[in-house]
Amino acid sequence: MNRSFFIRYCCLIVIMVFTCFVSYKVMASVIDKKDNSTLTVNENKLDNNALVNYEENYELQKYYNNNNLDQKIVDFSNCLHSYMSTEVKNNSDINYLVTELENYYNSDSNNFAFYYFDLNTGFSVSYNKDQKIYGASVLKAPFVIYIYKEASLNNVNLDEKMTYTKDFYTGGSGIIQNEEFGKVYSIKDLCYYAIVESDNIAYKMLASRFDINDVKDFWNKLNVNSIYENNVLFSSINATDAVKIMKYLYDFSLENDYGKEIMSVFTTAKYNFIPKDGLIMAHKSGWANTSIHDMTIKFDENPYILIVLSKRGEIEFQSLFDFTSEKISKIHEIFWNENVNYCLNDFKN
Repeated sequence: MNRSFFIRYCCLIVIMVFTCFVSYKVMASVIDKKDNSTLTVNENKLDNNALVNYEENYELQKYYNNNNLDQKIVDFSNCLHSYMSTEVKNNSDINYLVTELENYYNSDSNNFAFYYFDLNTGFSVSYNKDQKIYGASVLKAPFVIYIYKEASLNNVNLDEKMTYTKDFYTGGSGIIQNEEFGKVYSIKDLCYYAIVESDNIAYKMLASRFDINDVKDFWNKLNVNSIYENNVLFSSINATDAVKIMKYLYDFSLENDYGKEIMSVFTTAKYNFIPKDGLIMAHKSGWANTSIHDMTIKFDENPYILIVLSKRGEIEFQSLFDFTSEKISKIHEIFWNENVNYCLNDFKN
C-alpha cells in the first residue's frame, strides 16, 4: 500500500465519523426483537433521509470540498452506508450469531434484554429493547450527566460544597457511609462517588440539591422517557433509553472539557459485569435483588455501545454478560471487516 493511498484511507475513516455526526440518522438495518417473535430485520427502518448523499447534503459537501477530498472517497463512504442498509441482513455469519443470542435469551425467562449499537454507523442488534425493568443504580448515570451538562452551560458550579449529615445516611453501595457526619464534599466529588463507587449517599445528596423534575425534563426532551417515573430516583429503564443515555455521554465527551471529564469518570467506574476484553470501557452498572445490569461504551477501534439488562439473579448472572459480550464482539468484528473489505475493493480500483 503506497503512502498516498494510506493517507486517503485514513481520511475516509474520519469522513465516516463526520458523516454519521451530520446525519443524526440511524444508517443501517436494525435486527430487532418483538414480543413472542424471532429476531428479524426491520425492512422499513430506513427513511428517505437516512442515507447521507454527497450531492444533497450541503454541510458534508462543503467538508469534502474544504479538505480537497476526491470523489473516490465520497463514493467509498456512500458504499459503506449502502452496504449496511442492503447487504448486512443477508450475512450468514452475523445471522448465525444473532440466532445463537436469540436462542440463549429465549431459553430462560429470567434473561431480560440487550442492545448493541455501533457508534460510527448506527447498526444495531437488540432483544426486548423497549421492555422496562427496575434499573437500580444505572439511574445514577443520567443524573450525573445532567449535572455536568448544566455545569458546561455555566448553570452549575461543580466546586459548590455540600455537608454530609445524618439525614443523608443510607446503606447499600458506596464508601461515604463510612465517613463522619460533617464531612464536606464538592458537587464534583459527589458525582465521582455516585459513578465510580455507585455511592447511594452521594446520589441522595445530589438529589437534594438538584430537582429530579429538571433532570427528568432534560431527558424527556431527548426522548428518554422510561426513567424517573413518578419522580423516583431508583426507577425503571429500558435498553432503548440506556443506549440514548450512553450515546449522549459519548457525544458530550466530544463537545468540551466537561464532557471529557465526566467520560473519564465513567471509564474508572467499578463493578463492571460486561467484560472489558482488554479495551477501555466507560460504563455504569446497577444491581438490586435479581436485577443486575451494565450499560457500556466499549472503545474498540470502532467504538460501540452494549447494554445488558438482566433479571437473572446473583448466582449465574455473569454467564449472561459473558455470552452476550462474546457474541456481540464477533458480530461487531464481522460487520466492520466485511463492510470495509467490500467497499475497499472498488476504492482501490
